[in-house]
Amino acid sequence: MKTRLASLLLALSLLTGCQAANTPPPSTTTTATTTTSTATSTTTAEGTTTTVTAKQTTTTAVTTSTRITYRTRTTTTTTTTAAVTTETEEITMTSTTQATTTTKQPTTTTVNPDAPLEGKTALFVGDSIAYGYATNGEGFAHHVKEMWGLGQALNGAVNGAEVTPRKGDTQQYIYNQLKTFTFWKFDYVLLHGGVNDSVGKPNFPEDVPLGTLSDDGNYDTSTFAGALEKEISFALEAWPNAKIGYILNYDITDPIYRPRMNEYIDMIRKVCDKWDIPTLDLFDGKLCPSADGSKLVTIGERYDTTHGPNEFMADQFHPTAMGYEVLAKYIGEFMISLG
Repeated sequence: MKTRLASLLLALSLLTGCQAANTPPPSTTTTATTTTSTATSTTTAEGTTTTVTAKQTTTTAVTTSTRITYRTRTTTTTTTTAAVTTETEEITMTSTTQATTTTKQPTTTTVNPDAPLEGKTALFVGDSIAYGYATNGEGFAHHVKEMWGLGQALNGAVNGAEVTPRKGDTQQYIYNQLKTFTFWKFDYVLLHGGVNDSVGKPNFPEDVPLGTLSDDGNYDTSTFAGALEKEISFALEAWPNAKIGYILNYDITDPIYRPRMNEYIDMIRKVCDKWDIPTLDLFDGKLCPSADGSKLVTIGERYDTTHGPNEFMADQFHPTAMGYEVLAKYIGEFMISLG
């Protein structure tokens, strides 16, 4: 009996060992799920807007382990789920560029055919007649600007000024008046002078000699001709793009001054002709009505030596405001003729 039981136990042991040797290993299955991000680019008329959207990405790993136990003939399934979650946020980046249009203003002045001097710039130099001795400095520059609409009219004239430097190296030397404005730009430069130079004895110990035109570029500024050539030469060099003209003074009827003034006016004509400088000749110009209204006379002749000042002349040299208005009309027309 014992022998038979031992044999059964031995057989059972061999059978169990064989089954254990033939048991397959657990099987493992892994699956993964991935969600990708997207990017969108949109172009608009004003600029470019780029939106980047990062969606939530989750990776899930599923592991299934299956073990078969023949000994008990039962199936046990173990499922392990590992979830890895990446937290993201939606980011929107917007870049907007607005188109800006800049219009550059023209550098040249638009000419109004009805007002050709409107907005122009001008420099006036000369003596007390150009300055405005009897009108508190409102001379050529002021009245031409008001009548013709200049944008800027600078009054560089000085009372008592001369073409020659007889009174020293001051602003009464018209050449120095020009030097003061060397670095300014003008559309027009209007020169005037010669009245005080023509006033010799008894006002000054010596007369200013007329001189002669230079033929070698050396100007004798002790003479009227030499000083005037230096003045004009400087103006042409300083303002090569400006319209330069010379205003010849109206006639002075005073018997002391008139004879010599005629000689100086004639020299101005000769110098300007040499340098091709246009002139406004007021000396013989009949610009205003006579006292009785029967004819036109020069503004200088309009001065009534018997009755004194009148509406046009404050004295035998200097205009009133009304006198300047008469002159401004002709000066403006002269400037237009220069181009």
